[in-house]
Amino acid sequence: MLDPATMNASGRATHPLPSSPLSSKQRILLFGRYPTPGRTKTRLIPALGPVGAADLQRRLTEKTLDALLQAGVTAASIVFCHSGGTQPQLQRWLGCTGIGFDRQQGPDLGARMRNAFCNALKLGCSQALLVGTDIPGLSPRHMHDGFE
Repeated sequence: MLDPATMNASGRATHPLPSSPLSSKQRILLFGRYPTPGRTKTRLIPALGPVGAADLQRRLTEKTLDALLQAGVTAASIVFCHSGGTQPQLQRWLGCTGIGFDRQQGPDLGARMRNAFCNALKLGCSQALLVGTDIPGLSPRHMHDGFE
């Protein structure tokens, strides 16, 4: 049986990850949406269609999560702050990675981001870095610099 910490978001085995560069008091808050056709990437629906836009959301989220894991961030340090999707759907999609899940709460993006930071701090984190799923060029350097 494969260790979930050595699998990417698509469930494919990867090389074993090095120790996390983050302390146990640091978290990465991965902000995104469950890829429901017609409910994600809505501005791209005219060009991609509802299913194509949802597939883009899925691929961007998985690519960002893979980048975090490949940078050596442990799955336990990552919380997927999401809108949409049920707990069983999220578990089927990203659960094999071992990351945490937290539903976004608030009337607008700023409030949802603030609430995600507050939730992380309430759970004992000393630092949290919020990362969106729309950053295809995300590198380990960006994450390390974010905590500096």
